[in-house]
Amino acid sequence: MPEVKKFGAEAYEEIRSRKQFLKICVKTKNEGPLLQNWIAHHAKAVEMGALLIADNNSDRAQTHDIYSSLDPEIGIYSFDGFHNNIQNYAIHHEFIDALRASCDYYAILDTDELLFALDRVSFKLTPAILVDVLATYGAQVFPATWLHNSRIGSLRHFHIGYHRKVLDDGLLWGKPIISSSASIEGLFLHNAHIPKEYFSPNLHRLLFLGHLTKYDPVARIRTNLEKMAARGLTIINPDADVGEVYAAVKNYDLDQDPAGVSRWIEDIKRLTEIIDHRSISDIGSSVSSGEVVIDDDGRMQFYDSNNERYFRNFVFHDDSARRFISQPKVSV
Repeated sequence: MPEVKKFGAEAYEEIRSRKQFLKICVKTKNEGPLLQNWIAHHAKAVEMGALLIADNNSDRAQTHDIYSSLDPEIGIYSFDGFHNNIQNYAIHHEFIDALRASCDYYAILDTDELLFALDRVSFKLTPAILVDVLATYGAQVFPATWLHNSRIGSLRHFHIGYHRKVLDDGLLWGKPIISSSASIEGLFLHNAHIPKEYFSPNLHRLLFLGHLTKYDPVARIRTNLEKMAARGLTIINPDADVGEVYAAVKNYDLDQDPAGVSRWIEDIKRLTEIIDHRSISDIGSSVSSGEVVIDDDGRMQFYDSNNERYFRNFVFHDDSARRFISQPKVSV
């Protein structure tokens, strides 16, 4: 059974001592099946000793039951404070320095984010070749592009649409996989936060991040409420019924919110509407307009040839790279 170590000298020394080419860290709190999915997915990319869990003081028995069942090679560490601060060098430099000292590349993800790499030859999206892609191209920072999942309960259906804005936004607000040689300071939560000089002029767009925003709407609503509470805004108990939650947030005055909370309010409204109009079990197997389905072997099923052409243009043509590089760095 893995031991949960508090951030501190002992934890940092353990992290430093476990050498890997790529380390993938998940920051998490009070998660259940989503965390199990995350571990199973990324274990296809790296060995268990390359996975880290940064736990933001979970207090649910289900989460600790999962921890007790994990491979002891997985490092589990707990930390205090606002969850996103773990990706701010000014606040958690000791942890980040230890992580950098232990690997060539690292990524810090959320529990609802799954990394994929694109095989340029077979045109498959799979975690299995992630290390090969990093080793082959050797950039200081690889931007992983968000692909938002499009159906409740599905780990395979993702929305890419037909307009360049969908994938351009996914590139901007996706997450970075960072070389330990890159001395990035400050916040590095999203690709948008990374100074542009760290990106290759070619801006390899071979990494994607499945973002499971619709996978479990009830759990995501609870997570949003817990994030808001961490910012000092408690509207309703995170375990409240969905109907009660919607009633509490629908007329909330967003002008009075602390910074960053309004997006969680809007997300809760969107999620409650999804629950109202779609069955939790409505996964389906077909491909709808604007969707791509990623099969277990990495093959992609596109809705039509236009959908596939749009995706290929994003990956292989330079327009999306130029638009990204021209965007100013986001400071917060």
